[in-house]
This record gives sequence, structure tokens and C-alpha cells, in this order.
Amino acid sequence: MRREKWLAVLLLSLAGCAHRQEKVVRPAAPRPAAPPPQAPVVATPNPTPAALQSLGAAVKPYTVSPSFREVANYRAFTKALPLNPAQQRLLAKNLFVCAPTRAQQLFHIYEHNDYLNLPSFVTTDSVLQVYHVFYDFTLRTVEERSLLPALKRLTQGMLAASLETWQQASDPKLKQAALKNVAFFGVAAEALGTAERSGAKRSEAERGGPGCPRRPPPWCDKSER
Repeated sequence: MRREKWLAVLLLSLAGCAHRQEKVVRPAAPRPAAPPPQAPVVATPNPTPAALQSLGAAVKPYTVSPSFREVANYRAFTKALPLNPAQQRLLAKNLFVCAPTRAQQLFHIYEHNDYLNLPSFVTTDSVLQVYHVFYDFTLRTVEERSLLPALKRLTQGMLAASLETWQQASDPKLKQAALKNVAFFGVAAEALGTAERSGAKRSEAERGGPGCPRRPPPWCDKSER
């Protein structure tokens, strides 16, 4: 019996040793190397194209005589757009002259010159002016289609509420304060053309009472002040 016990212990020991021998300790995987520190990113302007870098001011200073004999198309220009003596003197002195025009846009002048077969010196402010035209049109459209209807509804509602407060108030001080509100919104409603569409309930005092001629609105009646 003792022999069997010793055999069982020996077998368990051998099994434990065999299990330990099968366990293989593998080396840990190498940790990835840390990336090298990067230099801070500095925003730089876009490089100028080589075609633009090669451009430069190549026009030499020049002058013209009072007769403008050096200008090739001077006769054709003055035939289409005559200059008075004062403008001619300024043109010879400053090499440019400003003249009044009825054109509403800069590109109208360019188009007119194209019809006359005259060259135009197009400046960068023409681009800004066209942008202003589009921006002004956008603002005008927003005001007419969105803001103006909202302003009319607001004015009509405030005028109706002010009239109702003025009609129902019994305290003289409150009635006087309400009348000032009626005058404030009444003037705005008249300017917007919405005074008659305010939806306010007209009082007998404003209508002149039964059988009486119509009296002016409360904001125009000095007797109510």
C-alpha cells in the first residue's frame, strides 16, 4: 500500500516537472521606437508662381508734349470722347485725367470703350466694385424679402397692443404712457403703410363717437396729450 502511495506521488511529481518543462518563456516583442520629434509647422504663404515672379515693372518713365504727338491713338480718342482745354492740360501734366460720366458701373465704361474700339486700363478696384454690387444686392434682397415683412408684423402687433392698453387703461398716468407708445409705433406703421392693417379695435374717441365726424388718430390728437 505504501508502495502504491509512493508511486502515485512520484507520478504526480513527474507530471508537474513535465508540465514545467513544456512551458516555454518567449521573449517580449520589441517595443516600437518613438518617432523622432517633428519640427513645429509654420504657416507660410503660397509661393508665387514662377510666371508671376518673372514679371516686373518694365515701363520706363515718360512724358508727353502738350500736343500729344507721342500718343498713337490720341486723335481717335478725342474724336470719340472730346476733352476740353483744362482736361488736356491735366492729361499732359499728370498723364491721366478724370472726367464726369453718367455710367452707373465701371464695367459700363469698359463696354462703351469696346464699342468705340478704344483700349481700357482695367484697375483692380473694378473687381472690388463688382463684389460690392453683389453684396449690396444680397443685403437688399434680405431686407425686402425677410426683414421688411417681419418688421411690418412686429409694428402691427405692437401698435395693436399699445392701442388696446391705451383704450383699457383707467389710470391717467398709465394712459398717458400708453399713448406715447401708440404714437411711437403709429408713426412707424404710417411710414410702413400698415397703420390701417394693424387689426386694432378703433375706439369711439378715435372715430369721433357715434354720429360724430372722424377724429384724427390718438397720436395726432393734442387733446389727449
